[in-house]
Amino acid sequence: MFTGIIEAVGKIREKKVSQSKGMALKIHAPFQSVKNGESIAVNGVCLTVTRSQKNGTGVLFTVDISNETVKKTTLKNLGIDSAVNLERSLKWGARMGGHFVLGHVDSTCKLVSICSKANGKIYGFSYPQSLNSYIVPKGSIAVDGISLTIASCQKAGLFSVAIVPFTEEHTVLKEKKVGDELNLEADILTKVIVKQLQEKRK
Repeated sequence: MFTGIIEAVGKIREKKVSQSKGMALKIHAPFQSVKNGESIAVNGVCLTVTRSQKNGTGVLFTVDISNETVKKTTLKNLGIDSAVNLERSLKWGARMGGHFVLGHVDSTCKLVSICSKANGKIYGFSYPQSLNSYIVPKGSIAVDGISLTIASCQKAGLFSVAIVPFTEEHTVLKEKKVGDELNLEADILTKVIVKQLQEKRK
C-alpha cells in the first residue's frame, strides 16, 4: 500500500520485452537501499523488486512486469532514460499523507490541457466513462502514482486537478505535455462505497 506522496524520480536504465514473459525494467533510484522482494510503485504501478544493487549515489533495481500490466498501463511506453515516479510501500507508524493508493491501476488517462495560474497550474485529463462513478469533485485520485485532489468534473469523461509548483517540479509532471497518457487509479474508499450502494439496490 502507498500514499501517493512521491519519494523520488528515477530513470529507466534498461528495458527488456518478451511476448511470453512480459517486460523487465532496470531502474536507477536515488535511494540508499532497496530490498529484493519489496513493493515499489513505479508511475503508480505496484511492482516487486526482483534484484537490486548499489550504484553510485543510489541503487539500481529490477522489476518484472506481467503482460496484463504491460497492456493496462503506460509502462510499455517507457524508454531508456525515461523519468518515473517512485514511492516505496507505506511504513507502519509513518505519517500518512496523500490517500490510500494500492498501485492497482484502473486505466490510463490522457492529458488534454495545461493552464497556468498565479499559484500553479490546472491539468485537465480525459478518462474512460466506466470510471464516472469514482470521479467526484474534491475526491482523491492517483495520476501516475501522485495523490491529487479532483478540482472539478466539467462533464463525464473529463476532470481537472490543481498542481502546485512543488509537485510539478518533484514528479514526472514537469516532463508531460498535452496528449501524453498517464496511469489512473481511483480512490479505493470511493470504490467500496459505490460497490456497497450498488449491492443494496439489487
